[in-house]
Amino acid sequence: NDQRIWQVVHYLRTIGPEPGIDAPEVEDVPENPIEFSIQSAGLGQRLYTRSCLKCHGVYGKGDTEMREFLPTHPSDLTNEQWTYGDRDGDIFLVIKNGTEYEMPAFADELSEERIWHIVNYLRTLGSEQP
Repeated sequence: NDQRIWQVVHYLRTIGPEPGIDAPEVEDVPENPIEFSIQSAGLGQRLYTRSCLKCHGVYGKGDTEMREFLPTHPSDLTNEQWTYGDRDGDIFLVIKNGTEYEMPAFADELSEERIWHIVNYLRTLGSEQP
């Protein structure tokens, strides 16, 4: 029931590493060096169209025909539920390095600057899209 679920949630929030045990290292997440602007988002949209649209679709919902062919469905980029983190740097690293699932790495196809423009464009996607 709901009460028991909340009890578990509260308990889990109290769990942490034992004193003296270091938390696992987390990869440094880069800061976005390109300030958001309409121009940056526009360039990001053009790059998205060339590199990302096939899987993630026109509006970023991941609702393309690729859902039928890939074991892991393309992510919906409009719902703000980012599996690998929601900071610009997290998104940048996923685009650059890919994931263990079906998301390919784009480091060989896109410069870091271009990836940052795509990140800026992704920030414009949201529930207002059809």
